[in-house]
Amino acid sequence: MESRRDMLKGIGTVGTVAVAGCSGGSEDNNDSSNEEGDTSPSPETPSENNASPTPETSIGNNSTSTPETVVKQFWEALINEDYEAANNQLHPGSFGYPLDESDISIPDFEVSNVKTVSFDVASERAVSRSKEDYDATVKGRTGTADYTLVLVEFSKGNIVTPVVEDDGKLQAVYLQAV
Repeated sequence: MESRRDMLKGIGTVGTVAVAGCSGGSEDNNDSSNEEGDTSPSPETPSENNASPTPETSIGNNSTSTPETVVKQFWEALINEDYEAANNQLHPGSFGYPLDESDISIPDFEVSNVKTVSFDVASERAVSRSKEDYDATVKGRTGTADYTLVLVEFSKGNIVTPVVEDDGKLQAVYLQAV
């Protein structure tokens, strides 16, 4: 098991909210990834975080984007050090926007699972602040407190990434670690 301090070192000075030290198993057994590593929307809708049901938004050439796919693409781009692709998935109000290698470098991480969760589940797994404070932080960065929480399980820990809709596009929100 990796310590919280080691995880924070790997993530750098910016994190999505808070990081748990070890990934462990999911308590709600709602694994949304298939055998090919793609994700599909979780059938469970977050009910306690001001979020709407998992939205799908058409992006570009008839592709459909979900909070899970946006977050997975964001983190995988960071792992691959493709900051342009990561910034394309990132809300401009995010901490450190636009991100580059001086902000975060996590090349030895691997995304093992991505799923939509409620604030209560996020609190158990990775969020270390109150719902009111979290809502205020997301609203201060994006202008809205309507978001979907996506839990990212890495090979070395967990991170919760909120997703908001801005001008018809779903975008990940990168928040400073607390």
